[in-house]
Amino acid sequence: MALTHRDGAHFLFSLVPGALLCVWLRQFGVGAADDEMKHINYTFPEDFLWGAATSAYQIEGAALEDGKGPSIWDIFTREPDRISNNQTADESADSYHKYLEDVAALRDLGVKTYRFSISWPRVIPAGIGDTNQDGIDYYHNLIDALLDADIKPMVTLYHWDLPQALQDRGGWLNPEIVDWFEEYARLCFEEYGEKVPYWITLNEPRAQAAFGYLATHHMMLGHARVYHLYDDEFRSEYNGQVGIANAVAWTEPEDPDSEEDQEAARLYRDIQFGLYTQPLITGDYPERAKEKLAELSTETGRVTSVLPEFTTAEKRSLRGSIDFFGVNHYFTYEARALDEEEMDENNTLTHLGLSIAPSDDWKRMHPDAKWFILRPAGFFQALMHLDRRLGGLPIIVTENGCMDSPGEGRNDVSRVHYLNAYISAMALAMEKGANVVGYTVWSLIDNFEWTRGYDMAFGLYRVNFNSEEKRRTPKLSARWYKSLISQNEIEITEETADEVILPAIEKNAMFGTSSRLPGVVSAIAVLAACAVFYFQI
Repeated sequence: MALTHRDGAHFLFSLVPGALLCVWLRQFGVGAADDEMKHINYTFPEDFLWGAATSAYQIEGAALEDGKGPSIWDIFTREPDRISNNQTADESADSYHKYLEDVAALRDLGVKTYRFSISWPRVIPAGIGDTNQDGIDYYHNLIDALLDADIKPMVTLYHWDLPQALQDRGGWLNPEIVDWFEEYARLCFEEYGEKVPYWITLNEPRAQAAFGYLATHHMMLGHARVYHLYDDEFRSEYNGQVGIANAVAWTEPEDPDSEEDQEAARLYRDIQFGLYTQPLITGDYPERAKEKLAELSTETGRVTSVLPEFTTAEKRSLRGSIDFFGVNHYFTYEARALDEEEMDENNTLTHLGLSIAPSDDWKRMHPDAKWFILRPAGFFQALMHLDRRLGGLPIIVTENGCMDSPGEGRNDVSRVHYLNAYISAMALAMEKGANVVGYTVWSLIDNFEWTRGYDMAFGLYRVNFNSEEKRRTPKLSARWYKSLISQNEIEITEETADEVILPAIEKNAMFGTSSRLPGVVSAIAVLAACAVFYFQI
């Protein structure tokens, strides 16, 4: 059967993704091999910050011991049917009493940093006012044990466990919370400032606010207030860094040839993490998000936008209020533009004119978690996108990981594959110029996984929650991560590179600037020239 010119052109251009991958791999020094899998070895910088992460509510237990006040999660978990099997974190992994076992696990892994959070109601039971010395001493003991193990503390001030006493006064909807948060941060800086080199103000404000724009607004102002508190009163003496940990999901157009789907993907990125990122860089929310939310507010009869405006002074305070940017990455979605009849003003996303979901073609990491998929290409693209937006500001991956796969137990080969793929994607982004300076895996140990309770375990170390000892036992992934840290190098196979790079090409993603980019452009030019030549035959 003879090929037409159209058939021939289609054949030639169908070679583009494979050719680009070959160029990419060759630029890493990978040549052709007959029988061996092509691969590259990426060596991380000597000062790369390997770490592991947890949060206070999820691991500490001791919910109301030693003077701790109740948090919103202590109250929420007691409401029937809110949590899987009506479980609570009253005991969890009991790290309040077993923190030395956690430090021993960290030491065994060889990490350079441990990201943990301080429980606000443990140190200030009512959120403001009287402090709790037992709670303050607990974190001194933990931090001292870390320093003795040559592990740098990375402290999150707020990881969702707001004192219930403050929630009773409106919580993050009350503008006074900016003052309350500053008071709490001051206590932490005064107590632990000389020992802590890395501070994170807020963990995933988007997840906490859940598209609540007033809460979002107060969180951004609270972050800026605390940043400047440290900058003005503590930095000169302690020389630490202050950042934020944002949930960064990547969004691809469902149909890369659809301008509407591309715009839907861009809008969701601006809403999902742009609202919590751009103010810290430019002093204001993304224009696309502001315009869309103002338009929808008008349509629903509101006089003002649901998204509050920053004053000139607030913009000035927000602009540049970050020393490093923390990335919590778990999800990649496809975005689809909706027709008008599909929109629902009572649904945040459809009201925006879009829907998001993982592709059915992507591998799920757990049969009961539709949204949790293996898509390292999304991580790569998110890091490249952020690096451009942040202008080279240091990025620390503050969370990344996955739950156990059913039936694997401590032989968690699925997690090892996941971590290998995602850390490889990070390495490829770093090679392309992304200024990633650290990676903290989620999580060090199995813990209370919010509304899923103990049904899903994210730890490198298994915790037996049914025993009084809450014994920590390393999984296969702990040994793998320990080896990676020790070698400070990762082998990236062609198969893994294929998982990361080809989807970026297929979805028309931009790779960012790099000295190696011309090689990719050259590949396109060569194939284009071939097509032109073909048409002239």
